[in-house]
Amino acid sequence: MKKEAKFLIDAVTDYAGLNFNYSAELYDYYNENYGGAVPMAGYGAGAYILAVCEWYEQFSSSLQ
Repeated sequence: MKKEAKFLIDAVTDYAGLNFNYSAELYDYYNENYGGAVPMAGYGAGAYILAVCEWYEQFSSSLQ
């Protein structure tokens, strides 16, 4: 599960990097196109930030 989560975090980060660092609300499963509002300052970006924070918090505590 953690490996899949990291893959998704990296994918969203890479997609945003190719699009002026804008996070989308939705991504199409089949062709990775943006859907919904771009940039999304609510759900899409919020979910991304929460996922990144949770990911690094899990691993920062294991480094101590």
